[in-house]
Amino acid sequence: MCSARDRVFFDPSAADRRLRADDVLIVGVEAAGPGGCWAEHARILTFGRLHPEFARACRVANGAAALFAQRARPGATVGELATELDGYVRQEGFAVGHTLGHGIGSDLLEWPPIADSVHARVRVGMAFALHPHVVGTQEAGSAYVADVLVVGRDGAHMLSNRDREPWRIP
Repeated sequence: MCSARDRVFFDPSAADRRLRADDVLIVGVEAAGPGGCWAEHARILTFGRLHPEFARACRVANGAAALFAQRARPGATVGELATELDGYVRQEGFAVGHTLGHGIGSDLLEWPPIADSVHARVRVGMAFALHPHVVGTQEAGSAYVADVLVVGRDGAHMLSNRDREPWRIP
């Protein structure tokens, strides 16, 4: 869990920090189900109005996820997808922080990573943990969302139907 705007990541030494009305939290869960298949899911929570630049970072992170889902078709290379996602994020004025994602299945981190140096071809049935981490200015902070996608003949499909927009907690 982290405060995206302040870039304060949760650690035991920061346990006394109280949440503020303008905090933005990114909550991520990585867990294995009864059959041993891993899942990764992260969403952004806000307690107040989003700073306009952070809201834009969220839109770019969601746009990168949508682009991956559309372009991850059998025959494309993982490197091509990574290059396209990185180009999209940079064109919008942000940078990619943590990795874009990786394969997922019986282990949390499986091959292939979503990186421009990977030449593996996308195949039907491949599962990816996609988590575009979009980093901007101090005002923008960093936006991070995560989902599991499975590749079909016509693109990748998110296994979650949860809204990717920031959730406002009153």
